[in-house]
Amino acid sequence: MLTTAPVAHTRAAGPWLVLAEGGTDADASVRVRWRFGHHRASEQLNRSERSMVAREWIEDIIRAHPDEFDGWNGFAHSSSTNRPHLQGADVDASISHSGDALLVAVVAGGMIGVDVELPPFSAFGSRTLVRRMCHPDELARLTGLPESLRRRALARLWTAKEALAKADGRGLALDFRTITPPWNVPARTRSSDLPEAHIAIIRDVGTVVLPLHLPSTRSSGFAGPSPRRSS
Repeated sequence: MLTTAPVAHTRAAGPWLVLAEGGTDADASVRVRWRFGHHRASEQLNRSERSMVAREWIEDIIRAHPDEFDGWNGFAHSSSTNRPHLQGADVDASISHSGDALLVAVVAGGMIGVDVELPPFSAFGSRTLVRRMCHPDELARLTGLPESLRRRALARLWTAKEALAKADGRGLALDFRTITPPWNVPARTRSSDLPEAHIAIIRDVGTVVLPLHLPSTRSSGFAGPSPRRSS
């Protein structure tokens, strides 16, 4: 079951607003925990702060669900990628950002990838990008769509592929034309303000790709934690 009901935080409010968080059942035995929010002053957005907040949100999630994640053991010290690596436990996490939005997710017993894209999805107007990301069968499904719906459909498809590529561990090194996740063309009635997002989980028993229905970053949310500063 996917939930997006806000849950109050105890830490002081900062520039980051948590818009939704919840749990998504990948199957009968695996639950993904995630959090989505945005920076309230995008012109002041700092990349290092965003990375710090993402890691704090991952820690928050793990500490809040010790029965699912077997406690907090910290992050591994070094990595050649931006992917967060957790110390010790059989737990994986993934981070995605688009504009001023931030999405994190955590799972036990598998590898996870998340991706989010905010409207108006301008990048998907690039014919070069579309050729590089789409299988011919996917291109055929886009034929005849109005431009705004076509871009949203491409954003939906991209987030599914990107989430899978992150879960796989090879990311953009993969040929996205060979990644063919299940996806649906968005309904024409879907609000133009809503993001597109997916979660992918890879386990020994198989792979699951799930759409994540997130609120607009124009929504009113609840205050998330300020970045912790070392004294």
